[in-house]
Amino acid sequence: MTAITRTSLLAGLACTAALASGCGSNSSSSDSAKVTKTTTTAAKKVGAVSVGVKAPGLIAFRRYTDSSQAQGAVFTIEPDGTGERQVTHPPTNYVDDQPAFSADGSKIAFERCPTAGPKPCRVWTVNRDGSGARAVSARCATGPVCDSSGPAWSQDGRLAVNLASGLVKSGDWGDQIERSEITVLDLERKTQLAIAHLDHWQGDVGSPAWSPDGKRIVYQRQWSPISHKNGLALFIVPAKGGAAKRLTAEDIAGGDHAVWSPDGKWIAFRTHADQEPGEGPTELSLIHPDGSGLRHLRTPEDDVLSAGFSPDGEWITFAAPGVGGTYDVWAMRVDGSDMHPITRTTTWDSAPDWGP
Repeated sequence: MTAITRTSLLAGLACTAALASGCGSNSSSSDSAKVTKTTTTAAKKVGAVSVGVKAPGLIAFRRYTDSSQAQGAVFTIEPDGTGERQVTHPPTNYVDDQPAFSADGSKIAFERCPTAGPKPCRVWTVNRDGSGARAVSARCATGPVCDSSGPAWSQDGRLAVNLASGLVKSGDWGDQIERSEITVLDLERKTQLAIAHLDHWQGDVGSPAWSPDGKRIVYQRQWSPISHKNGLALFIVPAKGGAAKRLTAEDIAGGDHAVWSPDGKWIAFRTHADQEPGEGPTELSLIHPDGSGLRHLRTPEDDVLSAGFSPDGEWITFAAPGVGGTYDVWAMRVDGSDMHPITRTTTWDSAPDWGP
């Protein structure tokens, strides 16, 4: 990863960086970079296991639909690998990314990011069957840029998103956005509340996720080089706003769309989320919301991307190297066992969310 500005913003301005919360990722996510290796151990082993798992729910994910990754859409698939369906149909040179199911499974929120031209990302919602797609309105604190991404639903139908706004500074460190905030949108009441923010080019906050009881939100914070402090860590903040508490240490660089387990006892995240795919070891990890119990799960070649829990809490879905060296959607039990690929394509599948 480079710089602090999300790729979603840079997709509109230059689309040159790859941060965890935007342009084909937060999100996404940093998985927008292309993999150079053509085969992996995981890809070689993929034929030795059955595809998919027997578990409830439906998985939404992002698939790049062209080799240049200039186009991408949201798809859904059954956990056993059947019933694949394209849900969104973005305009040319747009990527629909970071799908998130509503609590009742009737809707999917996602971010739509341009891969060419000076346009920002924007959060959208769509019905589960692909009908009723519409953009979500959000007001930014400052101009001229106003970019929304990384949506997450609460149990009562509110959306937490990342808003990036203000002026952009460019330098040897890359492009930096003036203000980044986690905002809660009440779509019915048409209200919004910023619960965490960084101003004056100090860094980026993004990839929010609600606790099951709706009282807290976990998010990732990355400091800007302009602030003379690099680093990436997860924080938890009350959903009504207030003091944020650090969850992970900077040395493991936790991030890439952390998610809560259905019982609220665990948060899953990716370590070293400041690295592009293939640049170095990165693990899928679990931690209690109080910061205790950190453990790392075995995954293909220690090279994973954003993850999500199954509705029953028994499984975790994630993206990892698969067919042809690109990424597929996988699933494994929460103890790291019984790992299965769900998609098996030469396209790039990632950013899975396991809905009801």
